[in-house]
Amino acid sequence: MAGLEGKTIGKYRIIERLGRGGMATVYKAYHPSLDRYVAIKMLHGYLAEGENFLERFEQEAQSVATLRHHNIVQVFDFDNDGENYYMVMEFVSGGTLKAKMTHKSGNGGVFSVEESIRIINQIAEALDYAHKKGMIHRDIKPSNVLINEEGEILLTDFGIARILSKGGTQLTATGALIGTPAYMPPEQGRGEKEITPASDIYSLGIIFYELLTGHVPFDADTPMAIIHKHIHSPLPIPHDFQPEFPTPLEKVLLKSLAKDPEDRYQSAREMINAIEKAFSKGEENLSEQTRLSMPKIQETRISAEKPHYTQPVRVSEPPKEQLKSAGKRKVARVFGWGIVGVLFLVGIVIFTWILNYVGVLNFGGFDCATVKECEVQAYILRDQGDLREAKDYLAKAIGMVPEQEHPSHAELWCRMGEMSIALDELDQAVSDFSHCFAWTEDDPGLGWLRKEAGDQLQELNR
Repeated sequence: MAGLEGKTIGKYRIIERLGRGGMATVYKAYHPSLDRYVAIKMLHGYLAEGENFLERFEQEAQSVATLRHHNIVQVFDFDNDGENYYMVMEFVSGGTLKAKMTHKSGNGGVFSVEESIRIINQIAEALDYAHKKGMIHRDIKPSNVLINEEGEILLTDFGIARILSKGGTQLTATGALIGTPAYMPPEQGRGEKEITPASDIYSLGIIFYELLTGHVPFDADTPMAIIHKHIHSPLPIPHDFQPEFPTPLEKVLLKSLAKDPEDRYQSAREMINAIEKAFSKGEENLSEQTRLSMPKIQETRISAEKPHYTQPVRVSEPPKEQLKSAGKRKVARVFGWGIVGVLFLVGIVIFTWILNYVGVLNFGGFDCATVKECEVQAYILRDQGDLREAKDYLAKAIGMVPEQEHPSHAELWCRMGEMSIALDELDQAVSDFSHCFAWTEDDPGLGWLRKEAGDQLQELNR
């Protein structure tokens, strides 16, 4: 959907492209009669292939347009131009929370407790309002959290995942696009149909964890491996690698990130109250705890403890013999635990091999079977920064496209070229855009894509 800049769609004149994801491309546009800028989210064309998509799109867009909350991006309009379905929303110029987090981590810092709570509480206020209206987001992540010029938090993309989760689109068939692996709750990763507000609470908890620690709790080489960790791996406790982490807030994280939805907070309001209680209850203690190191805390606790013996301790052997005996027992214990450890590792290797063999686990990546599955997986990997593997999936997709489908070939080669540029593989980018350009030659309707490829080639050949 590149190359729309300067064109008019409905009542809106396209100004520039703001971004592109696995589900849609977002543009900044101008509405002349109202004299205001708006954001237009255009869904990718292939998503409309599902049964009754138009009906589902209109129903969900109408529901989203009724949401009126100062922490939710307002939807003004929705329509289609015969080929593309789009939503028109208020334009927020301050950028995304993801961009702010990336900048913060790039400078080696993390968000303060106070700022993290301020951000999370505003997102939770939006969720509490939407959940009471019967709307579950399903894709809470930092890139769906916008920040306006006043520093206020606004949640966007309500309804998009819900539109796509109904009907027979490739999206639902693969499970790849409903949610984002790094922020996906276990039940969503398992493909369960029953999604509740607790699912959004889990994703919100992941963002809270990331704000406070500087990284998400679960990461892996492939999206499927990340999802597997959400389902099966225990949560890494912040206190284990950050001793000064505030204990009251750690309890909030543990509850919001429980594997079982019933063990989490059952509403965003409940989570807000828990956060405020944890912070206000120990505001002085939190600051004191931040100043103390873990060893000092442990030392203080040990010195404060009193023995609880009711009678003298009897020593049955002389000290030297006792030491010698203790040494033997220690060697025996170390040797015994060593054997246990080796057997445990061998068991893990065998168990993992069996799971891979039967197809339960596939740490080698998602095995796409159709063009759309491969394309969807490529965009997920691209958004996560794994451009090389994303290109591999695009290559698989290109290999599956029938020769007569020129638009698909052209679009995929142009996207391949963008990734090659991002990887600084400029010679490969020239080849990719040349392929894109060639596939547009016999199709007048692909003039916009032909222009994109031509512009890129001209820039690369300077």
